[in-house]
Amino acid sequence: MTTQAQTTGNTTVNAPKVNGAPTQPTVAELMARIAELEAAQQAGISYKCYAAGETYTDGQGKQQTGKGVMSMSGLGKFPVSLYESQWRRLIAEVKSGNVETALAKFKGKLAVKSAK
Repeated sequence: MTTQAQTTGNTTVNAPKVNGAPTQPTVAELMARIAELEAAQQAGISYKCYAAGETYTDGQGKQQTGKGVMSMSGLGKFPVSLYESQWRRLIAEVKSGNVETALAKFKGKLAVKSAK
């Protein structure tokens, strides 16, 4: 039995192959994968760094080259990726109180999304 990577949506699964044909995952394997995804979702905010020139494989199995950014996941559907100078400017804005002032100014106009 060999394995072959299959992409389903945004998730790559290593599907076992028997005589060249992929087999269906068992209920236990699917339940384990669901538990793994739920744990990752509840983990909250996480960070990754993609160093400039560094190669990595993305979630769809494609080779990518890092651009020197840090990504923060867990705020929404997609990660927020910024360069170091952009993170530092954002941190300075938060520390200065400008973000809180803007939030207060636009309070009635902003949509509120509950945390999961």
